[in-house]
Amino acid sequence: MVQAALTGLDTWMSKKWREKQRRWRQQRADWHAEDIQFRFEEILLREEEQDFFQAQLRWREEDMKQRKVGNSRYLWNRFSEQNRRDVEEKSEQLRSISWLSGLVTSFTMTSPIEFAFVSQSISIAKLTSYAIFAAIVVSTRFVIFLLNDFD
Repeated sequence: MVQAALTGLDTWMSKKWREKQRRWRQQRADWHAEDIQFRFEEILLREEEQDFFQAQLRWREEDMKQRKVGNSRYLWNRFSEQNRRDVEEKSEQLRSISWLSGLVTSFTMTSPIEFAFVSQSISIAKLTSYAIFAAIVVSTRFVIFLLNDFD
């Protein structure tokens, strides 16, 4: 009877031990499957992160290109505006030079009339020299204005 009880106890303990080992093996298999699933998810997340970083790098490169284009447009607009202002300034200077030359020319041409020179009292040589010097004054004045304004 003791032998039967001990055999029964041994059988019962062996059965419990095997059940415990099965549960442990099943738990280990579950953990292994879960670990494989986590590793697979980790690989996917790393790939997504790498794709995100690559997309961010591409975005940054395109942003830098756009900034270069924007800077180029800004520089182009700035230089074109500066050139436009220079052209307007030079055209205004030419207008003022032509106006001053016209004024000097009109004073030069009207001076014989204002001083009441009669054409018969002035010799042709004096009149020719006066015309030549008047033209020299006007052209010299014009050249001086051009040289001063375009330096």
